[in-house]
Amino acid sequence: MSDSPEEKPKTTRERILDVVSTTEGSTGKWSFEFGVGVISDNVPSDYLSFNFKPLEGPGSGRTYNITVARTLTEFDWRLWGVHLRPQIEAPFRLTLVDQKVGGLLPDVNLGLAFRWRNWPWNRWLQTSFAVGCGLSYSSPVWTADQQRHPGQHRSEVKFWMPMEFTFALPKYPNYQLTAFGDHQSGGTLFDTGGVDAWGFGIRVVF
Repeated sequence: MSDSPEEKPKTTRERILDVVSTTEGSTGKWSFEFGVGVISDNVPSDYLSFNFKPLEGPGSGRTYNITVARTLTEFDWRLWGVHLRPQIEAPFRLTLVDQKVGGLLPDVNLGLAFRWRNWPWNRWLQTSFAVGCGLSYSSPVWTADQQRHPGQHRSEVKFWMPMEFTFALPKYPNYQLTAFGDHQSGGTLFDTGGVDAWGFGIRVVF
């Protein structure tokens, strides 16, 4: 007979903390991503309700994104028994805007993004959420931007605010499906208002 005491069953809270703390997710400093989006008639408040409205008219069309990003730093936090490793990364994105009127337009974006990787369900579906801010430049401006703000000054330079969810199988965390929202706005500094695109893509971490 063993004299060792019986192990006390873990509480639900402890089991959840184990899942969050031990799931590392994808590894690698670099990532490459390709995505296809649809130009939308949304405003930032629609992001919270995931209310997607495709733009109709001359500014309608698709976007084709090629993104290369590098992880700059990874934090190592331990809070209330949870091990968290959020990341700061620097994404560079070339967007080809395929407009109904105005043809193919190149749009260049550069910024910083914060990526949160610890989620309770990561043992079954690896998930991350990234949100960032930077600058965007296109010349000429998007037809959608002119259509949504008739008669207003439109700047070729805007603030860039990307948002992205990624999903991967735990066995292959470096090969991810993405769902993204791309928001560009003058922020009242360059102009007022902006444009949006929502879409899906693939992301590879290496």
